[in-house]
Amino acid sequence: MSRPSEYTYKSTPSKLIKLFRDARDNWKRKYLESIKHNKYLKNRIRFLETSKQKYKDRVESLQYEIDHLQAQLLKANNAESAPKKTKISPR
Repeated sequence: MSRPSEYTYKSTPSKLIKLFRDARDNWKRKYLESIKHNKYLKNRIRFLETSKQKYKDRVESLQYEIDHLQAQLLKANNAESAPKKTKISPR
């Protein structure tokens, strides 16, 4: 005894089976593609975050080096501009 269906289809069951199977397969394919794309995006984000941190560390290192060299240059300029002690020769 079959249960009465609330839907009545005019197409043959074989055509309906193919239609429903194709719809299911398309849904699965789209779902798997979205999972793959999501994984790709997560990996891309992780790569970009590590790359960003690497360059941030490099900038900090170079900034420290610049500050150090500027301090040395300032110290050298101050040493040159300081009045030199000269011996006063007797006349």
